[in-house]
Amino acid sequence: MSGTAPVSFLTPMRRVLLATAIGLAVLLPLGTLVGWLLGGSEVGWGIFLGLAIPAAFLGLTVLVGVLAARLDNTRFVGVVVASLLVKLLLLVIVLAQLRGAEFYAAGAFFVAFVVGVAGWLLTEAVVVVKTRVPYVDEARGA
Repeated sequence: MSGTAPVSFLTPMRRVLLATAIGLAVLLPLGTLVGWLLGGSEVGWGIFLGLAIPAAFLGLTVLVGVLAARLDNTRFVGVVVASLLVKLLLLVIVLAQLRGAEFYAAGAFFVAFVVGVAGWLLTEAVVVVKTRVPYVDEARGA
């Protein structure tokens, strides 16, 4: 990739961002509200954090890939791997800060976290598989 990102990468990744943003815009407040009403503020906070943390982590991964796609292959991989390492470090710090906190229900957090990760990955897989892209990128001449 010398300066331009192939449509075969950008199209599905932009669709993943859109689809997951729409899903998160519905699921995050609805899940939090249902948890709050059924189990109190601790369950509501657990569901909120359990959905928001993987969405932020996975969403930033896709966003960094889309933004870095204009770079050549070596720089692209470097940017994506560096961002992944920074996000992993931040995830460990956030989870360490949440450990033992009493304002959220750990069980609700765990279930929502697993649902959030699985939902994101399932959405990403469906979008990528269903996206029609050309076999040859005509803008690149081959």
